[in-house]
Amino acid sequence: MTALLYHVGPDDAFSPAFRRKLAAAAGVAVESLVEIRHLAAQVLAAEPPAISLAPGTACWIGCRRPRAVRALLAHAGIVPDAAAVRWLADPPEPPSSSGPEPGRPWFPVIDRDRCRNCDQCRQFCLFGVYARGDADRVEVAHPLNCKPGCPACARLCPAQAIVFPFCTETPINGDEPAPTSPPVAPLTFKQLAARRRGAVSREALDAALAARAAHRDRRE
Repeated sequence: MTALLYHVGPDDAFSPAFRRKLAAAAGVAVESLVEIRHLAAQVLAAEPPAISLAPGTACWIGCRRPRAVRALLAHAGIVPDAAAVRWLADPPEPPSSSGPEPGRPWFPVIDRDRCRNCDQCRQFCLFGVYARGDADRVEVAHPLNCKPGCPACARLCPAQAIVFPFCTETPINGDEPAPTSPPVAPLTFKQLAARRRGAVSREALDAALAARAAHRDRRE
């Protein structure tokens, strides 16, 4: 059995107690844990090193937020076998009210289990982060175009499918969203045009517009 410990950023620090818990769950020695550091940076590499999971590989994965790690791996084209992979979460302490500077690299990833392919993120983003890819689905095509500290598209997303791993806001940071109704079929462009203002709350829309405007003004 393999046990992987994923660090999303350089500042993730797992306690000895959590390491022992993960090792015990997998039935391996603590010294045998395979640590993958700075996953967010690795998935942006042309050839992501040391993060692949062979199909059907049985393993345990320890991390801060499993949803964020799954979305990061999916961005790199890696989809862990749900039947073979077990997850163990070690949620971080809530950030202070002042909050840290935005983590780097700051970019979004998409939770494919929640995404409805409605295209609102692509149409809303000013910086060309999103594009239509294979099978005409929305993808994060230019992640480093994103402006550090701007999660406006995630606030707008009606499915809460956009994850910013270094954001301090929940569930944008990869925390599990509150239970909602079952996913619905993707909207057509005509349906989107008719319903986009009703897809999110006024509060969420106002926050998204404010964030987008603030980061637009910072463009050089």
